[in-house]
Amino acid sequence: MKLDKSPEYASNIASIFPKHLLAVRQGIEVGLLCGPKISSQVTNTQVVLHMLEVGRGTSETMITATATQLVQKLLRESGTDILEPIMHLEVVTPEEHLSIVMADLSRRRTAAVKNITMRGKSKACCFSRCSSS
Repeated sequence: MKLDKSPEYASNIASIFPKHLLAVRQGIEVGLLCGPKISSQVTNTQVVLHMLEVGRGTSETMITATATQLVQKLLRESGTDILEPIMHLEVVTPEEHLSIVMADLSRRRTAAVKNITMRGKSKACCFSRCSSS
């Protein structure tokens, strides 16, 4: 979490109690644990706190829960991407199982066959996978 210390918000940021900042930080961390598309952890994200107003008697638990809900709402509304690894896969299988293996890997989104070669009595298939969806 980054604090906005611009002149407009500096006095507010400076007046936040450390226990409230900790509660906000915990809420942000929890909010980023479960992304909006496939419920995986969100990475490559920065959260900037511009202002925080806490009413008298508000518990740290409520601040944490509010920060979590806010982060999750912003993620849903902002549009996110799912990052997937680029991978190259080589499968060696007897020829009679080749069509089943190829169909299964092709069905798993964007696997593309690069080449098929013979290895003794088996066939080796090389696949690649796109990096994002």
